[in-house]
Amino acid sequence: MTYLLLITTFILNLNIISIQQEDGDQILGTWVNEEQTTHIEIYKEDGLYYGKIVWLPATEDPEGNPLVDKNNPDEELRDRELWGLNIMEDFEYKNGEWKGGTFYSPQRGQKISPTLSLSGGDTLKIKVKRGLMRRTITWTRL
Repeated sequence: MTYLLLITTFILNLNIISIQQEDGDQILGTWVNEEQTTHIEIYKEDGLYYGKIVWLPATEDPEGNPLVDKNNPDEELRDRELWGLNIMEDFEYKNGEWKGGTFYSPQRGQKISPTLSLSGGDTLKIKVKRGLMRRTITWTRL
């Protein structure tokens, strides 16, 4: 009887883990930022969630050069093209939120560590805390 109880408990725990992983995958897809200036594809790799730029209104400057990460505080990274740049890294899904990762803002050259949550199926809330300031950024699924 104890053996049967252990097997049942093990199977139930596997199902809970599987359901939680599937819930985390709700964030996968392509999103547009509030300003409608960037499309970001959120994808999963090795159990963590990432996001990269997949569309910009322009991919070149007026001289025909690719747009690059010119505001990066690390001079060695300022030549990276914005198209395809990972701006969201290492997020983990727990209890209905994605946490523990970083967002990179090429416009400001800064990294932040927000908490992400879905509101409905097509609205992503990005909650940012910096000191006493709190702000929520909204992305919409395409």
